[in-house]
Amino acid sequence: MAAGPSRRRDHCRDRASAYTRAVKEAAPHALEITDRWHLLQNLGAAVEKTCHHSRTMTS
Repeated sequence: MAAGPSRRRDHCRDRASAYTRAVKEAAPHALEITDRWHLLQNLGAAVEKTCHHSRTMTS
């Protein structure tokens, strides 16, 4: 059986709300995928916030 063109739709999400709205209109069933850069940026911010909170609690 020959494989036809893929019908899978996905996109790498940007933080801008206008971008998200445009993608939802153009491809409402698309799967949002987080890219590594934003994932690591969010993780770094959470770790920094936790460390800062711990320091203020022990001072």
